[in-house]
Amino acid sequence: MEHGLSHGQGMKRRAYAKRNDLNQKEIVQALLAIPGMSVEVIEEPVDLMVGWMNGTWLFEVKNPDTSHGLTDKQKAFIERWTGGKVFVVESVLEIINIVTGT
Repeated sequence: MEHGLSHGQGMKRRAYAKRNDLNQKEIVQALLAIPGMSVEVIEEPVDLMVGWMNGTWLFEVKNPDTSHGLTDKQKAFIERWTGGKVFVVESVLEIINIVTGT
């Protein structure tokens, strides 16, 4: 399975996933360089689960150059999620600021 894709998805989704992955890949690499930070690329229902200093955060990464906004599936998940807030971000700096509280 190619990163960000599952078998049987259409060509339109693949093209979008590849563009999105470029932004997401850079963010994941930068986060993994931070001592003590763990990152899981979960893709569904959102892109990333980040752990640091006993905290866990969920992030949906959007590429500012190609973003089409949240999907209906993502909106429904965020609406029914009773855990911590789900953050929609475009950059590694946004994630670092959220995780560190700065």
